[in-house]
Order: sequence, then C-alpha cells, then structure tokens
Amino acid sequence: MMRKWREEDLRKLEQDRTEHDLAVEQIGAMLAGRPAQAQGAVLAELMSMWLAGWHPTVREEAFSLLAKLAHERVPAQEERAKQST
Repeated sequence: MMRKWREEDLRKLEQDRTEHDLAVEQIGAMLAGRPAQAQGAVLAELMSMWLAGWHPTVREEAFSLLAKLAHERVPAQEERAKQST
C-alpha cells in the first residue's frame, strides 16, 4: 500500500537513536571495505526501494527531505571520521 507523505515519518527514526544507531551500524558493516562506487550503487538501490513505497505524488518531496537530512548529517560524520583516525 502506498503511503501518504508526512515529514515526521523521516524525522521519527532520527529521534529513536537506539534503533537508528543499530541499523546504521549493521548497514555500515555490510558496506565497509567495498569501493565507493559499489557503496553508492547499493545505497541508490536501497533509496529506490524506499521511494517506491511512497505515494507517487509525494516521492519528489520525500526524496528532497531525505537529501536534506543526509546533508545535515555530513558535519557529524566528518567529526566522527576525525575522531576515529
């Protein structure tokens, strides 16, 4: 069943850090060590699966918010990378 768009749907997982962190850790472990091109291809496939679940009339909006959330996370990931080196 196609879902209607609600911004809270994407932000909800951000608030549930335990579930979020576990999923990120598991997916990160699967991607670790693979070339950047392979990682990108896997992430693109996962994103397309995710987008297909949204109602066609809100997919562009859902994708835009996903890109915004990812962009907001870049500084935290850069800081994390500095601390691990």
